[in-house]
Amino acid sequence: MLQKRYQLLMLSFVVLLAYYPAIFGGLSIVDDQRMVEQYMSTDVTVGSLFHASSQGPYYRPVALVTFGLDKLVANMDAGFMHTENILFHLINAVLVFFLMRQVLSERERDRSYLPLIAALLFGLHPICTESVDWISGRTDLVASLFILACTVYLLKFRERLEKKYLLVAAVMLVLGSLTKEIAFAFLPGALLLMSAVQPGDSAETGTLRLKYVKGTIAVLVVVVVLFVIARLYHAGAIPYQLRITYLTIFNNPAHAFFVVLRAFAFYVKKLIVPYPLNFFIMEIDPLYQLVAVPLMLLCIYIAARRTVLSALFIIGVFLMAPAFLIVFKTIAWAPYAERFLYLSSAFFIVSAAGFVNALIKTVPRRTRIAAALVVLLIMGIMTFHRAVIWQQDRTLIADTVAKSPNSLDMRVMYGLLLTQYRELDKAAEQFVIAQTTPPLTPVYDARPDIYLAFVRHQQGRNVEALTLLDQVHARTGEGSIDALNMSIFILSSQVHESRNGNEKDLLRRKLIHYNEQSLRLVRDGQTMYRLGVLYAEMGAREKAIDYFKHAGEVFADDDPYKGIAKRKADKLLRSKLS
Repeated sequence: MLQKRYQLLMLSFVVLLAYYPAIFGGLSIVDDQRMVEQYMSTDVTVGSLFHASSQGPYYRPVALVTFGLDKLVANMDAGFMHTENILFHLINAVLVFFLMRQVLSERERDRSYLPLIAALLFGLHPICTESVDWISGRTDLVASLFILACTVYLLKFRERLEKKYLLVAAVMLVLGSLTKEIAFAFLPGALLLMSAVQPGDSAETGTLRLKYVKGTIAVLVVVVVLFVIARLYHAGAIPYQLRITYLTIFNNPAHAFFVVLRAFAFYVKKLIVPYPLNFFIMEIDPLYQLVAVPLMLLCIYIAARRTVLSALFIIGVFLMAPAFLIVFKTIAWAPYAERFLYLSSAFFIVSAAGFVNALIKTVPRRTRIAAALVVLLIMGIMTFHRAVIWQQDRTLIADTVAKSPNSLDMRVMYGLLLTQYRELDKAAEQFVIAQTTPPLTPVYDARPDIYLAFVRHQQGRNVEALTLLDQVHARTGEGSIDALNMSIFILSSQVHESRNGNEKDLLRRKLIHYNEQSLRLVRDGQTMYRLGVLYAEMGAREKAIDYFKHAGEVFADDDPYKGIAKRKADKLLRSKLS
């Protein structure tokens, strides 16, 4: 029997080996680049990290602190942040090890490999790869750290009835709630865990334990209320996405119920059979709702057993529940996501390991270990392969498009990546498919047409590009700033390349029209300056002077164009007077 420290060393080696390709990954085009740009362009202070209004619909200051430290320590280096994610996951795997030990009796703890197997199952489970390989998935990792630690200390309190363990558990839960909202789903699970009955428990022990727990839950409810008040105070209102979600549910509760049933069965299936792994899951088979009914009955049966293992299983279900709000496509950009199962997987694995171990105790130990090794090997290969795919946006998005061909967002993203690699024909193909791909909402999405126009321009097919943009202008009433900017960009290049005076004047008139329309949408100094230049080239000095003056007023004081615009206005005014 390996000593505990050697088991932990083995666990660390295996988890790090499975995930090490992720260290060489860059910043993902999905959220990572935007997040890093935001941190690098602003002064990160403790106040800004804890102020809700800077965090959109979420309030996750503890997770943001980790990114703030990344800027301070490593200047937001991608390799450093990927390594940090892997280490957070390793810590969580170690916590699963100790959680499984805590579930076992004191006599079994140092005589069983079950804690190591459970920790390896979690550490190598492919469902965890999205949270680990994606820098922006760190919120799942950090929140899970606190919730798993909370659970370990709650079980220690169950065993020893020492208040210090209960206090540490409460602190962990509060920190978890400041990391990700999923922590609140643990509250009913904590009460369920503490009220579980184990062989050998006396009535007095159970009553005393429940008394402590009820007091702790009351304190935590107060913390939740204060959290919500602070969130509303900083943000000013309930997040818009949540309000829309609640309206969606209450307007058609029967439909919402079946949508949730489907999601529940789908996620349970993902925990057991995670393949195929997919970064962007848009839709699932409606037949999952048929499987959900017996699954719910099974959950009720398991909860009724009131053991520690059954409580841990139901906690996994509770922690899955927040993902059911996402399926209504009003909160997050992906209605279904594997990362939502990261924390749930830890509790399902511990409870399943305990249940299966009790069932197969008559099976020879070597056979059990051999079977576990085969499962771990398959998981490890899948996780390693997924880490390789996550190394580059191109491989990740290509894999996602292949598995979610009806995702307009992924088609557009893949087309943009191919454009960057100068694979223009392949990029155009993606945008053409995206043109006929229905968006998540029944609103015209101009992106495929705009980006296809850019590709056609890069291919030298300017007439086709401008025709596409004219169609966008017609459908949006010239209200798309992106389409206007693309028209301005293409027409400007044509003006620069043209050698025909009449053609240049015609192109300039079109440019003036699009720039003035753009100015109606966004009051921008650069647009005013461009209009000044165009009118000057057309010989309309008064118009040019007017736009240069306005541009000089709009540009920031430290913008060099402020002085240039004023000098051009003065020069044109002097030439007019002379």
